[in-house]
Amino acid sequence: MSPRSDQDAAAAVATPAPSRLAEAAARQDAGRRAGLRGRPWLRRSVVAVVAGAVLAGAGWLWADARPVALGSLGPGECFRWPSEQYVEKRAEEFDGFPRMVARASCAGDHDGEVVDRIAVEPARAAAAADDPPGASAACGRAFTRANPDYWALPANVAMVAVPPWKGHLADQPDVTCLYMGKSFVINGGLRADTSRLTDGQRRYLEAVDPYNELSSDALDLAGVSVDRLSAWAGEMAAAEQTMVERLEQLGAPAGAEQAFTRVVELHRAAQSDWQQVASARTSAGARRLAEAARDTEHQAMDPALAVRAALGLSTTMRPAGWSL
Repeated sequence: MSPRSDQDAAAAVATPAPSRLAEAAARQDAGRRAGLRGRPWLRRSVVAVVAGAVLAGAGWLWADARPVALGSLGPGECFRWPSEQYVEKRAEEFDGFPRMVARASCAGDHDGEVVDRIAVEPARAAAAADDPPGASAACGRAFTRANPDYWALPANVAMVAVPPWKGHLADQPDVTCLYMGKSFVINGGLRADTSRLTDGQRRYLEAVDPYNELSSDALDLAGVSVDRLSAWAGEMAAAEQTMVERLEQLGAPAGAEQAFTRVVELHRAAQSDWQQVASARTSAGARRLAEAARDTEHQAMDPALAVRAALGLSTTMRPAGWSL
């Protein structure tokens, strides 16, 4: 089954935005669907080039709105982007990330929503500002709390982690976790009503969360060192083991026994694949084994769809990354 397109996913929640934003989002999703060939350590975050394209593509003018620092917005607040001209004037100061925005109503058109702000110790703020992967890791729990079901979030929405702003570490040392419209502006809040989840749905999502959260990473196999790939593979093997154990304790939902067994089998095999990656001694060997591990995981997505259908969860695959 092919992932749903941004256009299809956005139909009920968004209206078109300028083309450059759509093109940047399409390039990002293409890289993520290609697996580990995507941008280095892109974990629910947008690196400088993508963030700059997003800001430039939004083309929204300040008009009568007063610009405020992104880090001043609290969880649940929404915003619009500035104009291309405004960003170009302050691009170096912004570190390539979205820094200044205008508050907007979440009930109307907006470009993003603050999911959470993660406090960083003042002594670590400078290091955190140069650590996008660390910022992404900090936002992991926040994104899961806001939407436990990865497949339920519209496909045109990216999960973005913005590190502290180097020029304002004293008053804005936090990591900001965002939902950001990729190819469309957003209309309406995006947080899930978790009270509607059944016990079976909740237990399944809790079981697969360790894998989903870590699996949203993407490594650039062309340039990643064997040490970094080995470390990530070790984490992936551990996440696979935890998930498989939880799924086995949970048991198959009625009507999806065969599909459930297939999911468990494939992810048990992927765990073994990642263990081999972690012990590989050459970059070429590690990359080859990593691609095999991802291929094994990808085979589990279709049977996972059948499991989700039996549980009454969303059956529309998100295009970004592998998830269950």
